[in-house]
Amino acid sequence: MNQGKANISVIITTHNGSRFIEEQIESILAQTLAPKEIIVSDDASTDDTIALVHKWEQSGKLRLIRNTVALGVVANFKKAVALAEPNHFIALSDQDDVWLPHKLETCWNKIHDFEDLRLPSLVYSDLQLVDQHLQVMNPSFQNELGIDKFEHCFDTALFGSLVLGCTTLFNPALRNLFVAMPHSKQYFHDAWMALIAFGWGNHACIQEPLVLYRQHANNLTIAAHQKKSRHGKLVAHGKAFFTASNYLNNELALAKDFSNSYVDKLSPAKQLALHNFLSLETKSHFRKKWAFEKTFFPRWLNRF
Repeated sequence: MNQGKANISVIITTHNGSRFIEEQIESILAQTLAPKEIIVSDDASTDDTIALVHKWEQSGKLRLIRNTVALGVVANFKKAVALAEPNHFIALSDQDDVWLPHKLETCWNKIHDFEDLRLPSLVYSDLQLVDQHLQVMNPSFQNELGIDKFEHCFDTALFGSLVLGCTTLFNPALRNLFVAMPHSKQYFHDAWMALIAFGWGNHACIQEPLVLYRQHANNLTIAAHQKKSRHGKLVAHGKAFFTASNYLNNELALAKDFSNSYVDKLSPAKQLALHNFLSLETKSHFRKKWAFEKTFFPRWLNRF
């Protein structure tokens, strides 16, 4: 077991998280590689979250920030990350998961495989999908979402985030760009980070699950998700090709903000991919789905 500490700030955001927050904090304190600091930023909770976290604040094990007015998930993360030590690597945490003991150590070792950490650098991992009592429902959450079926790269990331923020570790260079992220209700911080890392930085996916990811009614990512069978996927795919919807609206909003900020940092090939993706804004639903098929066709590993 590694008994040392690393230049890592763990950022936990909470909002009415009293049901699971103690278990999550205990799992972070039990890491084989300890972080230098833990920051909990509470977003105007009205339950017992503050009282539960306060005992660790009193013992000096973490710093507690209290927002008297709710900022929302993304703004709360941005505020807390900005308060971390500027030379620290950042690990984001949700309030209702459990980290496996070697999560930070595995991510720390992986991110230091990159040759140039002056570039924005991001590592992320798979997760295990568990129920409220931590019983495994799917040993791979990437499999549950279907994002294990294709290559993770800039072109595929444009069509939807491939990264869950609660699995990430990123370096100070990406931390600065995280804090400068535009305010939008159409996309999340992990999608913004992913485009930067896939765009001109370093990125690596750790295939091993390092987080137990709870399915429950208040979980923003998984609450309404239902995994489809092979037949169900084929049927849904066929329907989606011809069904009008708001398909790609949020992804296009993200791509526009990203282009306004960073298009000059991209290679010519990635600039073209971004331009082609943005051109879909005025296209029909069918044309958008066709662009998806064209982009993903050479990158499928195991589609269905």
